Formats: sequence, structure tokens, C-alpha cells
Amino acid sequence: MNPECTRGARAEDAKCLARKVNAMLVSEINMEDLLDAIRKARRGKISELPDGAENLTNMIIKL
Repeated sequence: MNPECTRGARAEDAKCLARKVNAMLVSEINMEDLLDAIRKARRGKISELPDGAENLTNMIIKL
């Protein structure tokens, strides 16, 4: 997280999103942490999320 970027997401928001989409969150940027995150990401499952645009379209059509 960049403390100079005041309009960006907070650390808590980034953690929540990372959990939701099964992403690796690297808090400190160094070579070992990045390589570890890449290894974990390769072993992880890809999340299947619903199509939000399609869901919104269906809700609008039902109005």
C-alpha cells in the first residue's frame, strides 16, 4: 500500500478483496516474498465468480 496515495484502497479493503478472489497479497515488496506469492498462486484454485453485469441486467429487466 502506498501511503502517499490517499484515494487508494486501505489495507483492510485490499485484504478483504484478496480473500474473496483467492489472490496473494504481498505487503512488503522484496524478491523472496514475491517469489513465494507466485509459487502459492500457481498452486491455488481460480475463483469462479458470478457475472455481475449479467445479474444486474436481469434485475433491471425484472423491474
